[in-house]
Amino acid sequence: MENELSKIRELVLTSRAAGAKRYPRGVRERVLAYARGRLASGLSWRAVADEIGLNLHTLRFWRERATGKDSKQPKKLKAVVVQSTPAAEPKLSLHGPRGTRVDGLSVESAAALLRALE
Repeated sequence: MENELSKIRELVLTSRAAGAKRYPRGVRERVLAYARGRLASGLSWRAVADEIGLNLHTLRFWRERATGKDSKQPKKLKAVVVQSTPAAEPKLSLHGPRGTRVDGLSVESAAALLRALE
């Protein structure tokens, strides 16, 4: 694995040193093949880019071009199902003089209690 990594790094460095504006297609394909193998072993795209010595944006751009995905296209929305859940009945607390407190009352029971206290 380390031998393959050193070959990929060397390939990237020599292609860049040649002064070309773009990496040759063969270089991009080899780098992407290596990256896919590393992704399968659990690494992230960022970790693979750092390992190779490439910018993450460059590696993602190569992947998008290779798979035919256009990064400028809007992402597709997925259908979702919205379900309502029954709201829990609100519980009230009544606080009386000298620290009297009654918790967990429904609206009806609180009204009945207040009427009884009048």
